[in-house]
Amino acid sequence: HTQYCQYAQLGMLAEETHYYDELQSLLNTMQPSRAHYYWNAWRSIDLVTLHLHKGDLEAARTAAEAALSQFEPSQYVCFVFERERGVAYWLSEGEYRLANVCWALGDYAASEEHFARCMEIRDAAGEQRWKGMHLANYAHLAQTLGDLVLAEERAQEGLRLSTACGDRLGTAGGHLAVGRALAARGCHNAARRHLLTGLETGRQTGRLDIVMVALCELGRIDLAKDRAGDARHHFQDALAALKGARSDHHNALAGILLGLGWCALVEHEFAEAQRMFERAQNQRGATAYEVQEARAGQAYVLLQEGDMETAKPLLQAVAEN
Repeated sequence: HTQYCQYAQLGMLAEETHYYDELQSLLNTMQPSRAHYYWNAWRSIDLVTLHLHKGDLEAARTAAEAALSQFEPSQYVCFVFERERGVAYWLSEGEYRLANVCWALGDYAASEEHFARCMEIRDAAGEQRWKGMHLANYAHLAQTLGDLVLAEERAQEGLRLSTACGDRLGTAGGHLAVGRALAARGCHNAARRHLLTGLETGRQTGRLDIVMVALCELGRIDLAKDRAGDARHHFQDALAALKGARSDHHNALAGILLGLGWCALVEHEFAEAQRMFERAQNQRGATAYEVQEARAGQAYVLLQEGDMETAKPLLQAVAEN
């Protein structure tokens, strides 16, 4: 399980899958026991992440719902807590994973429901370390829905909790969340400082997901400040980091392709922009939000080329969804 977690965090999908399968095989040999319940709980939770990394969002949702439904208070305990907090840990983890999957699928009402339930369980148990990490993605949901003030509040609170708990990776994720929220509000210099702090930790620890998010967000700040060349450099660095991990990391590639598409559009390389947006839209693991952005990008290319008739229905479809 430790090997699985390591390769999952490094973004090495083949190795991640191998050790997950090894864990499953070992579990099949175990008799019902407290230890079996414990490791089966982890297996159920980790399956959600594995499906996400493979880009299979529907399978991830099915796995998250299945994991959440099986956490019976009489069975599922967590070794590092007493029984009551152990049960709360598994339930809140299940709610958190399902919230993220619902966000990726564009079911934002369900995502809000599961994030809120996750936070309620964390608060009732008096737990703060994982709450700090989870607030980063909860902030992203608020940003997706256009509530930029709430997004920054959640991100700042998550950063505060992770810092107070001494959680280095949680703190890095908090800096990314705050940076993303500040960038959305146009506070680019402050956002950049947070993103660079997160990027440094990501590079020092080898956390590919942190590195890619930081680089893509820095690229978008450059685009907002009309520095397409600098932006392209950041997106290409993110793509190089992805290739260096020997993995497609399906739930990350669409964001990089979108960034490269916007760079090409700004540079009037319309054919290249169209190609990047099409690849992003069709990329396995692309979130509903990214698919909509890719369609908008394609429409903007058409508008630049003077084809308003074809662009209009694309933009209408994005607006309606």
